[in-house]
Amino acid sequence: MVQNQNDPHPLTRERKVGFVFLLLFAILTVSLGALQLRNTIYGPFAKMSSKDDLNKNELFLDETLRLQRIDTDQDGINDYEELNFYETSPYLPDTDSDGVEDKKEIDSGTDPLCPEGSVCALTETASGASPKASIGSPLLESTPSVGEVLFGKEAPDAGSSVSQIDTLLKDPAQLRSILMSTGKIKKEELEKFSDQELLGMVQSLIKDQKVESLFFGSEAEGQ
Repeated sequence: MVQNQNDPHPLTRERKVGFVFLLLFAILTVSLGALQLRNTIYGPFAKMSSKDDLNKNELFLDETLRLQRIDTDQDGINDYEELNFYETSPYLPDTDSDGVEDKKEIDSGTDPLCPEGSVCALTETASGASPKASIGSPLLESTPSVGEVLFGKEAPDAGSSVSQIDTLLKDPAQLRSILMSTGKIKKEELEKFSDQELLGMVQSLIKDQKVESLFFGSEAEGQ
């Protein structure tokens, strides 16, 4: 190998390898220094956030345990259960003021939020027992049949039903008029369907169910 005679310190292979290692060490030192600086800046905030979360959890647990250990109104139900399970007042032994304490009502399966003898919304107590109060639902009442909607309250008898149904299915204008007269369907909604589509839906409905039951309800079934 021919070396430059004018260079008093030529770069040998060993020197080049040493220079590379020195450069890598310098880069590693700078990177570790930057990481340490970042941890120094953000470290206190991260610790503070973790400490705050821990304090909140401890406070929640402490409050839960405190409520489970006390019974402010002395009715036999701790404050935690009154607030979270039964939704009764932890300060009143008789929340609904009917003369029967909440504990007795819960044990007997009645609603501690509904005064005795009153009709309240049907709810289920935390013990799983339904209150004795019952309510009537309009959904349980008899609903009008399709015949009552199409022909009025006085539906035609079974003898004349076939001809009237046939006439109705051949007159889409009359069918639209009857549907609009119920007040349940607007004209704009009916206009979205063609005459053939409207008649097809009615015919399909008749095929899926018994004509007598569909149009005349239980009265036709009893004939």
